Amino acid sequence: MAGLIGGCFAAFWSMAVAAFAGYGFLFPFTLIGATFGGPEALVGSTGVVFWGLSIHVLASVAFGIVYAFMVRPEVQNTTSLIGGVVYGMAILAVMSYVVLPWANPVLHQRVWMMPTSWFFIHAVYGLGVASVPMLERRLGKQTPLTNTSHFPSA
Repeated sequence: MAGLIGGCFAAFWSMAVAAFAGYGFLFPFTLIGATFGGPEALVGSTGVVFWGLSIHVLASVAFGIVYAFMVRPEVQNTTSLIGGVVYGMAILAVMSYVVLPWANPVLHQRVWMMPTSWFFIHAVYGLGVASVPMLERRLGKQTPLTNTSHFPSA
């Protein structure tokens, strides 16, 4: 769940920046979709955007699961927020120097054209996954539904 929250934060940030820059708000997913289509994918199509969105969601959820295993539910919110941003920076480093050079050279080239935005995309993702302890505490307080009928029985 936290991976989806972080992924939405990152997607909304990158979509807003792309739209503001004049590329169109779906351009981030076109860049991610270039993983399978190479530079020709930048011409864009619904399929490329769909693949980009799919990769983004899968990666966001996977990294969110990893974070959830690393942080305990009793961690204070401030500590989790700091840890989430640090985690986002670790993902930035892994994606920039390990994954993108071989998996998506098209996006890798563009990352260096937008370093500030690339930083904030991962920082807001980290803030999103930092909600893990809060979600675990909230969900942990919920109990299964029981028969709590307010009507007297016969």
